[in-house]
Amino acid sequence: AAGYGPENPLRIELRYNTSDTHRQIAVAIREMWKQVLGFEATLINEEFRVLVSNIQAGQVTQLFRLGWNGDYNDALAFLNIFASDSASNMFAYESDDFDEYLQDASEQVDPDRRRSYLEEAEREVLNDHVVIPIYFPVSKHLVSPDVVGWDDNVVDYHYSKDLGFRATER
Repeated sequence: AAGYGPENPLRIELRYNTSDTHRQIAVAIREMWKQVLGFEATLINEEFRVLVSNIQAGQVTQLFRLGWNGDYNDALAFLNIFASDSASNMFAYESDDFDEYLQDASEQVDPDRRRSYLEEAEREVLNDHVVIPIYFPVSKHLVSPDVVGWDDNVVDYHYSKDLGFRATER
């Protein structure tokens, strides 16, 4: 409907920060888009600070690779970055409905109703195609049962000062 097709393929730029993993993902995405959707993506590798600067300028960046790690165990750690008034909103995303869902969730004391508002907020941002979730990184650790002080946490920080060994009987 927009006039794109085999004779006139859509051409976009995908920027990503320097990393072999990010490059491999960008190449795979470019090839999938070409095969399935028929459009062409030019990959542009930039040092992280340059990428962020270009994203914030909003002038040369059509599409960019960016990751986010939550720093606390709550959906808001990820959803807040899309709030219209968030300093982390590099997407320039604005949605009154989304902001209202976040506000309603923040005022809710009933956990089920709060979760419902957060789910609606997530649906809103995904339906608006602000982001294309590709993967969720995980970390795995093999920890002996004799280690004490190890606690899983969302930022995957484990300080040696908190760790020790369980006393064993001889």
